Amino acid sequence: MNSPSSARQLGDEVHQYLFWLYGCRMLAKGEIRQVGFETGEFNAFDDISVLYSQPRPDGVGGLHQEEHIQVKFSVAGGKILTGESLADPKLVNATTFSLLQRLRDATEKAEKEGRSCIFQLWCPWPVEQGSLLDELIDKSTGALRLELLFEGKTPQSKSGKLRKVWADNLELNLDDKDELSKILRPLRIHYDSRTADRIRADLSDILPTAGLLSIDQSHRADVYPLLIQRLSREGTRVFGSDILVAACKAEGLWIGKPINNTSTVRLGVRNFTQFAEGLEDETDHMICLTEFFSGRHIKDLVLWDTEVLPRLRSFLSSHLKSGVTIQFHLATLGALAFTSGYLAEPKIGAKFEFTQKGFNGTSTWSVSSSPPSQPLQLASEVFEVTPNGDDLAVAISVSQLVKQNVEDFIKSDVPQIKSLLHIHVPNVGPNSIRDGDHAFAVASKVVELIRQQTQALKYSGNIHLFWAMPNSLAFMFGQQSRLLGNLTVYEFDFEQGLQGSYTRSVTLAPDFRLP
Repeated sequence: MNSPSSARQLGDEVHQYLFWLYGCRMLAKGEIRQVGFETGEFNAFDDISVLYSQPRPDGVGGLHQEEHIQVKFSVAGGKILTGESLADPKLVNATTFSLLQRLRDATEKAEKEGRSCIFQLWCPWPVEQGSLLDELIDKSTGALRLELLFEGKTPQSKSGKLRKVWADNLELNLDDKDELSKILRPLRIHYDSRTADRIRADLSDILPTAGLLSIDQSHRADVYPLLIQRLSREGTRVFGSDILVAACKAEGLWIGKPINNTSTVRLGVRNFTQFAEGLEDETDHMICLTEFFSGRHIKDLVLWDTEVLPRLRSFLSSHLKSGVTIQFHLATLGALAFTSGYLAEPKIGAKFEFTQKGFNGTSTWSVSSSPPSQPLQLASEVFEVTPNGDDLAVAISVSQLVKQNVEDFIKSDVPQIKSLLHIHVPNVGPNSIRDGDHAFAVASKVVELIRQQTQALKYSGNIHLFWAMPNSLAFMFGQQSRLLGNLTVYEFDFEQGLQGSYTRSVTLAPDFRLP
């Protein structure tokens, strides 16, 4: 059991490791101009400060150039974040001012000085499930969905009760929407479930990309927390690249930036942040689509066609080149992994690798130039759904069985389905795909089975796709699916978790390709 002093020390270390994560991002990519440590500039939001080289989207339609972060870390579990706790000084270990009151002061100061800032609470505490705060927090950006806060018109409504707590704490009128929104709009709540050891290991992985010596995981202690402590104590609290590099050189930590292999480019596609918090540090170029999603749900179905697909198409068009090896990091819904593959046609002439995460850790999948020619056995069955339908539904079970869920869904929600084709690997489960060669073979066989079915029964409508498979396999499946005709892809609703719960995502036609 940790003593109070050791718990505080561990919290301080996490704070220091997070500073170095931002410092590495500054050194590796140049997107950050300065990183600050305990600057004291904004009370309660001064643990880490970040000044970006250029303004960035803030996720709610505006731009920001600065982030100011309060870091909280608890050794013991069990604590949860509630809407009421944001108005309680105890949340930030204070006796007088709450986080909301400090946020008010910070936003007033930033506005007076003409600065575009967001203020982040970084914490390991989950939000109270099912609470209004849980509904308010956009799971992609951490911003508050303020339109929900003002839904209730009376103090007795669900949103009115929380609005009253916050307004009273800020000494505002309950219905002063403009002033309350101005204070709350820059707030971001970031829940990070990683342990201290995991954060330390993640930092160690990216230190070499910034030109710094990695942490020896076999040692109990390392120099990075001690170095930032000493620099801060000596009065250096704001660091540009030159200052940070000089300090690291003096301590023997500078090993020089790695020579980039210009024939390998690491691309990231992300539409959710959980388990992908550090994707910026693992890739050379990344497209982040979180602003269009709330958790795993797109905010509006029209955004697939108006924002998500055009942006993904433009991003891939800029980076997919002949003769280049592309290493994909796909922190996305399966539909976006599939669409990425759909656009990455073989004729482009690039080689693709994939960072695949699973129960056995992280591995790199690729397709060899001479894949093994062992026979591949996939089972398939066809079930009639509606005699007068025109469309074909395809359920593909790889990491788990999906047939029953799909069958329940299409019977109630997709009346135009004539038949359901169920395809599954011999041993359905999370480890059913061995490697990249195996994934490519499965993708090829799936496409072959679908084409056989459409040709045999002369389908004239669309194909509706449902699956449970790794994203790397979904990409390879997408790469080979252009000949299947018009496709509509569905996502299982994990958050709802009900039998037969799916949502429609992308619809792709054969003429949708890179410019």
